Amino acid sequence: LQVTIERSHPVTIIVDDRSINTRTRAQSVAQVLAQEGIKLAGKDYTLPDVKTATTASVIEVIRVKHELLVEEEKIESETVWQPNPDLEIDHSEQIQIGTEGIKKRRVRVEYENGAEVSRSIEEEWVDSQPTPEIWTYGTRIVTRELETPEGTLRYWRKLRVRVTSYSAATSGKQPDHPQ
Repeated sequence: LQVTIERSHPVTIIVDDRSINTRTRAQSVAQVLAQEGIKLAGKDYTLPDVKTATTASVIEVIRVKHELLVEEEKIESETVWQPNPDLEIDHSEQIQIGTEGIKKRRVRVEYENGAEVSRSIEEEWVDSQPTPEIWTYGTRIVTRELETPEGTLRYWRKLRVRVTSYSAATSGKQPDHPQ
């Protein structure tokens, strides 16, 4: 009579946010997973690799998931200024309202055990072109007259300004200071 004892060894399998404690006599990681009914799909993998002999006491199953997203990015509208000889100087007029364009991109996101590990742009295109905002500015000079006590004053442009005056007294210096 000959007796052969084949002992199992403990293995912990970490898969899908849970831990499975088991014993096995399997020769490879793939056989341990098959024993426990754990399947790998797509690009799923294990640490150590499925072809490795079961010398490790912990086997981690990494679930790999891909997702395609379409991201949008606004394309700003530009403003274009054009001279208009029919419009009086210092006047402007909007002749076209601008609209933003949209640039889209298809992005492949890869997750391992629910955590994002990579992101790559697969395709990028302009979904709608922006239209420029168009303004015209006047270039026509119109001469005007203003009656004053000193006589008639002719002008072609009126400006509104703000004037500030400084003196030694307002700058914190003595009135006789040279600067």
